[in-house]
Amino acid sequence: MTKVGYARGMKRALVLCLLLVACGKSAEDRAREEAEADERARIAREGSSAPTPTESAKPMEPPKDAAAPKEPEPEPVTPEQIDKARKQAMIDNRDKDVIKYCEMTKLGDKTDPQILLGCTLAACRQKDEERARNWSKPLGNPGTKKEFLEQAKKICLASQVGI
Repeated sequence: MTKVGYARGMKRALVLCLLLVACGKSAEDRAREEAEADERARIAREGSSAPTPTESAKPMEPPKDAAAPKEPEPEPVTPEQIDKARKQAMIDNRDKDVIKYCEMTKLGDKTDPQILLGCTLAACRQKDEERARNWSKPLGNPGTKKEFLEQAKKICLASQVGI
């Protein structure tokens, strides 16, 4: 066999390999088919009226009551309700509400440092330097972990509020 014949043979083999690979199913297609087969098998086992793969591919419509505006929560009155509302406002990043609930609570030297830190940070993010300073003062008391005050200073400094 000559070099030219060998090169042609290799070229043909390479083209055939590429054709076989190109004609095969992609991994995504195989996975989709396997998922559909699994779903059909599950439905057959359970005998349920679960949606078929074509039905499950349709976009689900949101419930009608989900589109309706939510009624505002009633204003908290008891200390437990205020505490819960303040914590939820902190989770939701509603700094104005956090400040409002901190004002409703009597914060002092005996207050949990984490509450004081949350109130201080909310005031800093709202650029309320006076409240931030007042709420951060007990964080520097002896017996209180200094990490809370250091954290408050860092975040307030980033918000351009000095405490």
